[in-house]
Amino acid sequence: MRDAIGAWLSADDGDAYVEYCRGLGLDESALATLLLVREVNAGRLHELKALGGLPNFKQKRVTIRPKGSGLREKFLAHAKANGLGLEQAAALVLMAETREKWLEQVLLGDAEPDTAPDS
Repeated sequence: MRDAIGAWLSADDGDAYVEYCRGLGLDESALATLLLVREVNAGRLHELKALGGLPNFKQKRVTIRPKGSGLREKFLAHAKANGLGLEQAAALVLMAETREKWLEQVLLGDAEPDTAPDS
């Protein structure tokens, strides 16, 4: 699929991501699409990249399949602007979510839905 985005995770990160998806009742692609939309709007990649631990794994692949939104092009431009490749940036976003659990907190009412950095 032309719009698909791949994200490679380590075995441990992949297991954590799959378990997180199950806990939320979402499939892997649906959650990943939501997280990439959030990232394009919130612009946190530079912060996530600065934390270190850039992904370079080929053990668990998550395929993100956005539906005609232009998300792939937007996310690719965002990744390049932060010195990252498409797959590496996507993996970084998924890895961050398994640690932060932003969506879970929002759904439980423990976090603000808009977590964009202050301007």
